[in-house]
Amino acid sequence: MTDKTGILTVQVPYRQADFAVQVARSRIAGIIEPNDVPSADDPVGAVAQALKHPAGGPQACDYATFMAQPGTLLVIVNDGTRPTPTKTVLQAIGADLEACQAEFIIATGVHRGPTPEEYRFIFGDFYEVFKDRIHVHDARQSEQMRYLGTTSGGTRLLLNRRVVEAGKLLVIGSVEPHYFAGY
Repeated sequence: MTDKTGILTVQVPYRQADFAVQVARSRIAGIIEPNDVPSADDPVGAVAQALKHPAGGPQACDYATFMAQPGTLLVIVNDGTRPTPTKTVLQAIGADLEACQAEFIIATGVHRGPTPEEYRFIFGDFYEVFKDRIHVHDARQSEQMRYLGTTSGGTRLLLNRRVVEAGKLLVIGSVEPHYFAGY
């Protein structure tokens, strides 16, 4: 809200409270707010529909063709710290993943591995189906990593060996800003 002096007061939620930040209106290029997107009445049906009719025109991946291609399939899923609705996606495609004996890797980054409750949060009812094919990435375990070279900036590029060795990759994830690092 802008007052008569041209100062904008913004309420910023932090933990269980809000605090006010005041900024001169002249220093603000614009205000960006999220779109109001209603939730789907049938989230599983919405995922299935999106796979049958992907957005993006001819460049969009044809899920059925992808699944029919030969090669081992590794599904990369977020850990329990991300709000990705992995279990909803699995309700739509879990039978396909089970049929092709897909393996899973939980992308923990540098987080710890999941607790038993977090496995169920991530995989839902499919945890029992896939539990013997779920691997947890651990960046601290060098034997899990494969060296791929060095970037032009001199950074060593290491990738989980399961990702490098997979015939096909399917990523179930979300794109969102990191709390501290941004996008």
